[in-house]
Amino acid sequence: MKKKINYTYLIEIYESPANLPASFAKHTWFVVTKKGRKTRYEILMRKNIKQELGYFHINFLPPYSGLFIFPIDIPFFFKSKKLGEIKGNSNSQAEKMAQFIKKSIHTYPYINNYHLLGPNSNTYTQYVLNQFPECKARLNTTHIGRHYKLN
Repeated sequence: MKKKINYTYLIEIYESPANLPASFAKHTWFVVTKKGRKTRYEILMRKNIKQELGYFHINFLPPYSGLFIFPIDIPFFFKSKKLGEIKGNSNSQAEKMAQFIKKSIHTYPYINNYHLLGPNSNTYTQYVLNQFPECKARLNTTHIGRHYKLN
């Protein structure tokens, strides 16, 4: 029997090791599910030439796939781990977070900057999490760049 979903929005925060040789550090991203449709949002160390979004990527990789083990497109991936989630319906914090993430392609201050120490994927994730303290996900010392100066 199929499990009934009783929410409209689900925002999940994931991590995986960064590409070799920096796999001691973690890379983070968001998976936003709205009415069953999943969209992955993240900052990657490669520019998004196709969509002209600086280092911001939408659905570059499948929603729950970790990063490539090597910094080239050889199909070997690290495993991913869920750090947290928030879910809800209309007018919920989950809906507000989903809208914020979607609009962040226009509001994130470092969309055209990337550095291994920050700004990077963890700077972006922390930028979003700072707006939604009710989301219980927290970044730690392996999330290099999380404390990079945010406007």
